[in-house]
Amino acid sequence: MTHQYTNLRDIADALQLAASATGDHDQLRLTMETDSRVIDEWLGYEVGPRDTTRYFTAVESMQLRLDRPLLSITALRTDSSGNGSYGTTMSTAHFYLTPYNAPTESPPQPFWGIEVRATATSVFPAKTRRGVEIAGRWGVYDQRDTSTAVLSTDANATTPTLEVTGASSLYPGQTIRVGTEDMFVVRSPVTATAAHTSQVTVQRAQNGTTGSTHSSATGIGVYTYPIVDRACLFQVQHDFKFSKADPVAGGGGFGPIQPLPEGNLHPAVRQMLRGFRSPVVA
Repeated sequence: MTHQYTNLRDIADALQLAASATGDHDQLRLTMETDSRVIDEWLGYEVGPRDTTRYFTAVESMQLRLDRPLLSITALRTDSSGNGSYGTTMSTAHFYLTPYNAPTESPPQPFWGIEVRATATSVFPAKTRRGVEIAGRWGVYDQRDTSTAVLSTDANATTPTLEVTGASSLYPGQTIRVGTEDMFVVRSPVTATAAHTSQVTVQRAQNGTTGSTHSSATGIGVYTYPIVDRACLFQVQHDFKFSKADPVAGGGGFGPIQPLPEGNLHPAVRQMLRGFRSPVVA
């Protein structure tokens, strides 16, 4: 399960649904998952971070433009012969990530390119198909809020159920970070019975991370997606209200609901997200 840009609590609050009114939860989960993916499709990439390896064909030997935002590099290797061996590793002393000042912006920005330094001993193999291999963390945001929830017991590397102190602060739709592992919250006390108020059901090892053991008292971080979260919440409200034939979208000044082409975003949502569109073409 990849990142969802809103969660069940925020949607229920925005729609003024009673906490005990769980009858619409399945539809809300489907809507927020669908709308998160429509946002990714419209932008051309995932906003939330993912650890993965991607391949590129460099047009120039001294510069590589990326087709999606990059947060950090684990390894950069090249294949000058085109045989898939990727035998040359470029160290961080060989290149700059661009824009140079992206991490110092507010909020911090991702990188969209790589420039070879003048002192480098290797360059990009220009026009060699899949000549560049980049293992790294991709996405726009790698931001997390510190949750009040902590593990109350040890967790093995595969269990889908965590025992958590403060579990009621976690909500379905959230992606959380425990140690170095990402997990997706499927079920929490917001939808649980009174007998399970300390349990959170999750999908383990998400976004390219690896399942691992975690000790009791380990803290839990919750991923955040500034601006994108509000855009997604707006879209989910619109789509949910439309499905219920409600003439007003959320009551937040959203105006009358209008049917949208299938898979499309509300014009106000597109306006909110316009600054996230890819600035370069790889």
